[in-house]
Amino acid sequence: MEPMIDTRAGMGDLLERVLDRGVIIKLDLIISVAGIPLVGLSLHAALASIETMNAYGMFGDWDRSSRAEAAIEADPARLRWEVGESVVLEQFAMVRGEQGIVRSWRPGRAYLTNRRVVLVRQAPFEILVSVDLGDIAGIGAFAHLEAGVTSEVICLARSDGELVLVRARDAELFGACLTELLSRGGINVAQLDSAQLRAAFPDHSAESQLWHDSGTEVGWRPGWAAIEDGSFTFWSDFDQRRVVDIRISDLDRASVQRRRLSDPLGERDVLCLVPRGGQPEMVFAGKDVEQWLAEISRVMAGDGSGAS
Repeated sequence: MEPMIDTRAGMGDLLERVLDRGVIIKLDLIISVAGIPLVGLSLHAALASIETMNAYGMFGDWDRSSRAEAAIEADPARLRWEVGESVVLEQFAMVRGEQGIVRSWRPGRAYLTNRRVVLVRQAPFEILVSVDLGDIAGIGAFAHLEAGVTSEVICLARSDGELVLVRARDAELFGACLTELLSRGGINVAQLDSAQLRAAFPDHSAESQLWHDSGTEVGWRPGWAAIEDGSFTFWSDFDQRRVVDIRISDLDRASVQRRRLSDPLGERDVLCLVPRGGQPEMVFAGKDVEQWLAEISRVMAGDGSGAS
């Protein structure tokens, strides 16, 4: 990029210059107060089209990787269908993943082919699930409540014992097509009991991130709270384990109180849970403590208990 001075250049010339040959910006600035230099700024910048940058050996690796990723995103062949493999059904679906007590449904496109079940996230591209039909040992479905939403969940049991949970946009159609594909392939699978699946994957009427007062010098620790099958649990990200697991029926009372947490945090609303039998109070902070109190109160009322 060679320097060039042209006082007759207009906006169009400037734009053409930027895109075609590039512009070098050099700025040296010193800020002084009462003749005393305090702040210095030295700026060197190059502005040009990507093609021009590449010609001067700049952004080459980034440009190649970006173009390759874009090409992959636009190419459905990246799924690498096998010879003779054909898609029977395609629809939006989600697969469940877990870390500790944190459950998340990862969205993508589900493909039922004459050979396998594939769930793909489009951007960035990732194969979330790929199960050969011959690797399916059992199939079942059950109604699952999570964060106030009830949906039909299809469970696939692999031959190695791993369970894959899928929420399809049309669960009935998904299940029927999968059953038909297994039947056509002469693959005999066990029918999983819905009641046992519900017991293995209890409802989650509430789940979100909260902060727990550990009662130690460490103080407040982040983690994830959940209400499942009548129990309140808290997974500590710091300890990487459940630090609270209590039946809601064992709580004496629950309330939201205004308390001073610390100098940086100031006063906040906190969720206070008091177990029966004189056990220590458990305190949690978060942006949705009122909703947590409402849900805990609902469960306590169903157990014949109360909340303050």
